[in-house]
Amino acid sequence: MKIKLTWTAQNQGRRETIIDADNVPGAEAQLKSLYGNLPNYTCLGVNIITEPRPNQELPTHTQYVNQVSNDGGSWMTEPRTFLAYILMCVGIFSTLFGLFLLPAGLIFMIPGVLLVWAMYKWESGYWD
Repeated sequence: MKIKLTWTAQNQGRRETIIDADNVPGAEAQLKSLYGNLPNYTCLGVNIITEPRPNQELPTHTQYVNQVSNDGGSWMTEPRTFLAYILMCVGIFSTLFGLFLLPAGLIFMIPGVLLVWAMYKWESGYWD
């Protein structure tokens, strides 16, 4: 039978080795003879690998899920998305215009940033 052994040693990290042995203690003995001389060697776990019998189908664990597409259409077909896009553009232009007029441009920058933030939250459904 095939046995998967998980082990670790100093500066080796967590490793997995598959050994073909008659039983679990025999597999552990083989692993210890291979890697037992490494400092701080420890066997962490043992898993028996089950093999299918001849003429037997392999077990599959496939789960099919119908994914619902919720893209909401394009931005031109949704009035809310279109309005948020327009107001975000206004906010961005207001912020950029305020950058050119510093320090008095703060009058344009602060409402522009707040408008972009609010439209982002509104469009993402934060307030729904």
